[in-house]
Amino acid sequence: MAFGQVLGTVGAIIPETDTLFETDLLAKQHPDLILETGPRSSHARSLHTLREINTLRAVAESSNSRALELEEETRRDALTGVTTRVSGSSPGS
Repeated sequence: MAFGQVLGTVGAIIPETDTLFETDLLAKQHPDLILETGPRSSHARSLHTLREINTLRAVAESSNSRALELEEETRRDALTGVTTRVSGSSPGS
């Protein structure tokens, strides 16, 4: 009876597992085929994730660089290019 419950549970989560790992476990006739497919799809997901991380890192660096440029622009007079007094600073500091 416990074995039947385990099989029922496994059968219920196969569709979710198929979606997660982009496979079709029920179509595989031999366990070796399942084991062969798993690492490839996992590797592909890892590469995709690394590409996303690198893209986000580049966007963050670009945004940070632009923020520094804008901050520098606010410190200079647009007409003369002379450094302006930063608001909130007191004379003599």
